[in-house]
Amino acid sequence: MPVQAEWVTTSTPDGDMRVYLARPEGTGPWPGLIVIQEIFGVNDHIQDVTRRFAAEGFVAAAPELYHRFEESERDIPYSDLQRAFAVRSRLSDDMVMMDVDATYDLLNRRPDVRSGQIGIVGYCYGGRVAYLAATRNPNLKAVASYYGGRIVADEPNAPINFSENIRAPIILFFGEQDQSIPMEQVRQIEAALKREGKQFELYTYP
Repeated sequence: MPVQAEWVTTSTPDGDMRVYLARPEGTGPWPGLIVIQEIFGVNDHIQDVTRRFAAEGFVAAAPELYHRFEESERDIPYSDLQRAFAVRSRLSDDMVMMDVDATYDLLNRRPDVRSGQIGIVGYCYGGRVAYLAATRNPNLKAVASYYGGRIVADEPNAPINFSENIRAPIILFFGEQDQSIPMEQVRQIEAALKREGKQFELYTYP
């Protein structure tokens, strides 16, 4: 399906934020999808992923979560992992949810988006954000979390501790040999979702 893509701007409590938006050609309306970056920013790869979702029939929007920071910190090379971790650490969950909610509102206002039919998908750091958003935004209709780290953590605000708030069906993907997400944590996530009676699918890969 042919797509159109562009950078748009929306407002957040912390100022204006750029959003990479891709949509199918035509008038729609289509379901909306929030696409959450890895720790490296809304780089060429995430832009490509966003366009690929548009080609599948979504109005897909990737918010630039690093919009609060210097322009040089918004697109970090894969080779500079420590710098990416340092920039990511400057974001609080409340900041991120401002951006997720602003992107939700941006999509929901668009005439080419089916009102209220908006989901979220995230990768690595974005996988954690997707789970977090599932616990905080009851309007999301579907959630996909790819190898989200720190969903389980030894801190009171860890997203797993708020699993009871999840309303949308959620699908999760993990790798058995991912050293940053031990399988014990994956089992804790599965147990929490079962305990709370949530609609979910969880896949692990060797």
